[in-house]
Amino acid sequence: MNLISFEPFHVEQIRLQPRQARSISYSTLDYLGYLKNMGPCASAVDDGGVVLACGGVVEWHMGTGTLWVYVCDDIQRHAVRLHRALERGLDAIQLRRIEATTESDWPESCRWLERLGFEFEGVMRKFGPHGEDHVRYARVR
Repeated sequence: MNLISFEPFHVEQIRLQPRQARSISYSTLDYLGYLKNMGPCASAVDDGGVVLACGGVVEWHMGTGTLWVYVCDDIQRHAVRLHRALERGLDAIQLRRIEATTESDWPESCRWLERLGFEFEGVMRKFGPHGEDHVRYARVR
């Protein structure tokens, strides 16, 4: 797996995992361009150039940021390498607080955030684009 500079069209090339596929409808190229310009980001590609994941951190104010990640539906084959790459990337970012949210009924996503060093902070009722509840996690230095 190789990390390359993120480009908004990379997300269109990912065969997203089903839980994320429904969210792509509100992730326009303009929005993805905004993410690219708001902080460090990268795309993970396999040796054949297939985009496996895209992610980054939107930097806000006073040392805070928000993690965003799009992942392919074949993540299990690449999970260890992707996890390690994201862990290294998060360690390199000099922010005191990085937040992340995920749908509250998606335990796999919650466990992954916890393995990345994020701690559960609470439920965000009706936060999602379709009114679904999310849970907030934070990684604090």
